[in-house]
Amino acid sequence: MYKKGDYEVEAEGHHSTVKLRVSFDKEKLTKIEVLEENETQAFVDDLKDRFIPEVVANQSLNVDAISGATKLTKAVTSSVEEAITEAGGDPKTFTEAAHVTETKLPDDDVTADVVVIGSGASGFMSAITAAKAGSKVVVLEKAGNLAAVNGVKVSGPFAVNTPVLRERGTTLTVNEVFQHVMNYTHWEPNSALIRNYLEHSSEAVENLLEIGYQFKEANFRFKTPFVDEKGGFHLILTDVDKRVRLWTEAYEKYCVDAFFNTAAKEVLKENGKIAGVAGQRKDGSKVTVHAKSVIIASGGYLGNKELLLKYLGTTHVNVAARGKSLCTGDGLAIAQKAGAILDKTFGYCGCEYGGTNPKASRPATQDKYDQNPAFKFGIYGNLLVDNQGKRFMNEGLLCDYPMSYGEEPTLRHSPYYAIVDQEYVDKMRDEGLYEYLTKRGANHDNWFIGSYYKQRGALKSLDSDLEEGIHEGCDC
Repeated sequence: MYKKGDYEVEAEGHHSTVKLRVSFDKEKLTKIEVLEENETQAFVDDLKDRFIPEVVANQSLNVDAISGATKLTKAVTSSVEEAITEAGGDPKTFTEAAHVTETKLPDDDVTADVVVIGSGASGFMSAITAAKAGSKVVVLEKAGNLAAVNGVKVSGPFAVNTPVLRERGTTLTVNEVFQHVMNYTHWEPNSALIRNYLEHSSEAVENLLEIGYQFKEANFRFKTPFVDEKGGFHLILTDVDKRVRLWTEAYEKYCVDAFFNTAAKEVLKENGKIAGVAGQRKDGSKVTVHAKSVIIASGGYLGNKELLLKYLGTTHVNVAARGKSLCTGDGLAIAQKAGAILDKTFGYCGCEYGGTNPKASRPATQDKYDQNPAFKFGIYGNLLVDNQGKRFMNEGLLCDYPMSYGEEPTLRHSPYYAIVDQEYVDKMRDEGLYEYLTKRGANHDNWFIGSYYKQRGALKSLDSDLEEGIHEGCDC
């Protein structure tokens, strides 16, 4: 069935090239070794400890993905398929094999003072704060490990009156930030909630410092009034792998019990009062937590197209999330079913690196250069119109504030169109995005997003980039 031997293959993961050695005897795939990678350690551990052994044991690639690591999973599966082909086998025998069923764990029934749904930034901070105060805390997290949650990957928090700021002599006050935030949002969010967050924001930074984080006060990447002596952005200097380890150690130190691969299904009530949470693991087993207090910190609904359409008030939206979003609005539904009222405290925050297409072979991830440059046309320096051919926003705001001013209007008016002429295309190819648009009036000093492309120069391959984008198509 196979040509016996070892086959070295590779593919691009999330952060690096992943190199594997795949071994066969005449009848089956016998071994997969990871030769080289530079990926997040928790994902690599899952790859080596669970994913690869299941592939080999079951002679199947129809194995549950590495939670939170879509690109790493794809890199491994595509490499193994390539090795199977080189060995003279048919990859379909692996890709079409029966789904590998996990061994079902026994149901759990536990008691706590507080149960937290979600272990992102808010859930983690809630859990350790409650535990430090003496509460017995249980966390239910849909992802397979802490490396899969967004909270460990962010650039850093904004906070007021922290040890980091006091050491630097920053004079920023809660009132200054509060007034700016509320005016910026036209006083739509819950003002008491925003004020409370700002007054206690230093506690989050203090907790992170205590568990081992390192920060420095820095001007934020995008134009805000909070810079220099009025700065409040805390750039995290600790690398992601260490952050995961620090979060894990904090849970252990404060005796927080975390159930991973476990989704909350319902808030339990007894005699009209909160009594805990009913959860379910990915394998179908149940986790029931009896508790008098429930904190829902499960994120938004980026991974739920129906809710995006509902809350944006549109009939069409096409959002390409990084990987597969675990935020599907479950927490909102659970809270509303338990009697909560949905408030407008959420917003939409897009990718500042340009538009993309979920079908693209070169989509945007977290690197500004790793996508098809043709997608930049929808973001910078163009006339934008909706599907009726009408302008719907100040296009300059999309250039300067793509993550705040730009996102909700473009989603509400999806599909929208960027109008460009041949001169624009030619200038992008011959001069480059930054060079051409600054000549046309973009501010050299303050166009922060444009400076991302200052060193990129002319887009020499633009003609083929455009053809690639057209060929790969879109559902719009």
